[in-house]
Amino acid sequence: MTVEMTVREEIDPASPAFKDFLQSDGKRAEQFTTELLPLLRHWLDANRAAIARTLIRIEGKQLYVMLGTRSQSFDFELSERVSQFLLDVCLEHGWSAMQILAWPGDPSFEDLRTASGYAASEVHEGG
Repeated sequence: MTVEMTVREEIDPASPAFKDFLQSDGKRAEQFTTELLPLLRHWLDANRAAIARTLIRIEGKQLYVMLGTRSQSFDFELSERVSQFLLDVCLEHGWSAMQILAWPGDPSFEDLRTASGYAASEVHEGG
C-alpha cells in the first residue's frame, strides 16, 4: 500500500529571489533542476511514511522545504533524517542555502506558507 503525500512546489525561476538563492550557493538554474530537485524528491519519497504534505518555496536567499508531518508530536527520527540529508546535500553537492522545517499534525499549505515566511524573516533579521 502506497502512502499518499502531497508536494507543492512554489518556485518561480524568473524571480529575483530564485536568482539570489542560486547565487548564494554559486549554482546555475540547470543544477537546481537536474541536481537538487531530484535529490530532494528522492528523499521526500523515501520519507513519505512520516510526511503528509510538503511545500517547497524560496524566501529571500533560502530554499524552504516545509514538512507537514503525520505525527501529532515532534518526530525525532524524522528530524535526524532531515539533519543528515541537509549535511549530505551541503557537503557532497555544495547546496547550503536550504532549510527543511517540520510541523506536526499535518498543517495546511497556507499554514506552511506562513511558517516559511516567518522563518525567512527570522533569518533576515538575524533572529
